[in-house]
Amino acid sequence: LFLSASALAHKGATGIVKERMDNFKASQMALKQIFAASKRNDFEAIVPLANQIKNWAEIMPTKFPTGSDGPPSEAAPAIWTDFEGFKLAAKENFEAASLLEITAVNGDAKATARAIKQLAGTCKSCHQSYRSN
Repeated sequence: LFLSASALAHKGATGIVKERMDNFKASQMALKQIFAASKRNDFEAIVPLANQIKNWAEIMPTKFPTGSDGPPSEAAPAIWTDFEGFKLAAKENFEAASLLEITAVNGDAKATARAIKQLAGTCKSCHQSYRSN
């Protein structure tokens, strides 16, 4: 009987809106798994998770066509009024995930911790600017 907020947000979502909601949820889960793996110094587990986030960040702007801003979308109007800024935010997310992937491959714990913090920061920053909820 209890539904999470994300489950409620996804209710009724179809097409490209559902696709991007699913990708954001997958990225959120990957970031949680990255944090857990970093506590175990399991760099091998971090690499594919960082790659997953990187792959989503690369195509993210293509998933926000004009007219895909209605409910149940959580996208803020700023995505369309400042699309260049949104693309830059996605690029920063891509670059942070790429850096994390490299530091994890190299097994550098300190650099990986910094890269994780940077990646999480790109998510938070983008949500503050480009997410309604």
